[in-house]
Formats: sequence, C-alpha cells, structure tokens
Amino acid sequence: QGEVSYRSFRTELAPRDRQLDLAAQWNRSLPLGEFRLGAVWSHWPGHRDVLGPQLTALGGWRWSF
Repeated sequence: QGEVSYRSFRTELAPRDRQLDLAAQWNRSLPLGEFRLGAVWSHWPGHRDVLGPQLTALGGWRWSF
C-alpha cells in the first residue's frame, strides 16, 4: 500500500578485546615443488563469542616453472 517501515538504532562495531591468532606451518621441499601444511587457531573474545574459537587447516602444493 506504499507504506515504508524502518527502525534506526546505534551499536558499537569495535570489538571489546583483540583477536588472538596462533598459526603453525610445515614445508617440505620435493624434486617437483614444495608441499605445505598449516593450521590457524583464531579466537575473538568479547566480539564473536557465539562462534567460539575456530580452527582452520591449510594444505597446498607450490610448483614453479
């Protein structure tokens, strides 16, 4: 019917604490390139506590030609 509804509010976007990251990486040189494995643990206390800490696994192959 042409009616527009809206609501305004204010919120703080800056986190209350710092982000914590811990990373580990392992590389292995091979005749045809380099094999890489890694992991990253991230935690956002006071900002994204609902998700809790997150663990990310990484893997890759580097090949130069």
